[in-house]
Amino acid sequence: MTNMSPKTIYQITSDNAEPRLSTIKPLIVQLGCTADEIIFDDDELKLPTELQMILKNITQLPDEKQEIVKEMLKGWVTYQLTQEMNKK
Repeated sequence: MTNMSPKTIYQITSDNAEPRLSTIKPLIVQLGCTADEIIFDDDELKLPTELQMILKNITQLPDEKQEIVKEMLKGWVTYQLTQEMNKK
């Protein structure tokens, strides 16, 4: 278990503290979760169902094809962001 006092854990979980990463990391390890699960609310992380299904299908592709899809998505997102910036 962590060396945190019950008071510290209470303050973190009740949003009464702004803990450092060095404080949060032992909790993440002990709980076996991700930093995102600790930091963000569920509604901040939830992807629309259709995107979840698409991403799940991508993870079933061979690794090299997953890399191609990732690069395509990164390129498209970069292009879209650039287009938005150019409009301003």
